[in-house]
Amino acid sequence: MQFAETIVPTPNYSGCKAGRSSAIKSILALRIAITRLIGALGTRIPGGGRVQLPWVAERSAVEDRRGQTNLDFILGVTILVVAVVFVWLFLPNLFGPFVDGDTHSDSLAAERAANNLAEDALKTQPGADELDEDCVVAFFMGSSSAPGCGFSGSTLTEQIGLGELHFANVSAEFTNGTVLAWHGPGAGGFSDSGTPKLSRGGTHGSTSDVSVARRVVSIDGQRAVLVVRVW
Repeated sequence: MQFAETIVPTPNYSGCKAGRSSAIKSILALRIAITRLIGALGTRIPGGGRVQLPWVAERSAVEDRRGQTNLDFILGVTILVVAVVFVWLFLPNLFGPFVDGDTHSDSLAAERAANNLAEDALKTQPGADELDEDCVVAFFMGSSSAPGCGFSGSTLTEQIGLGELHFANVSAEFTNGTVLAWHGPGAGGFSDSGTPKLSRGGTHGSTSDVSVARRVVSIDGQRAVLVVRVW
């Protein structure tokens, strides 16, 4: 007895698998496209409602609470930096004039004394272009006063208008820094050599703590620099 061999063909599922994979990819692509569209529209839908999808819910909650834009942040930081720089630069100068013996007050005192000497104390006629020779000699020789001159007092600081808390030195110099010398009446007047020198006052050991004020003047027809040092 013979049996006929029956061959059963194996089912081909490759077409089904390919179709299912293609459908899954299409669904994922559609989902990504919808998500991006909703994000671009701010998760709003017509009618005033909102889409509460799981993958955009967290982002929507953060955007709802945010009340600051990038422009607001930049403007705020800029104002803060400007305020800090302003305080750092100008705050010390606000209190400088009220601190005894500081460099700022010494500088103001030197400028005030230089103006007083060049504009009033060493002139017999206020407003004149040249210092009076007699006033200059009397001042630097240590006289307490001189007829017609604008200075008086027993000390140098009193004569130049400074208080007791300051020390000073005053000199008449050429533009190269050489102190003028007075040769007496009829002996050639002023020059850059000889004695006595037109310098008066004490000295300070450190030049870094000394405030200096200068005024260009004319003495006996010669251009000179009136130098006031205060510490």
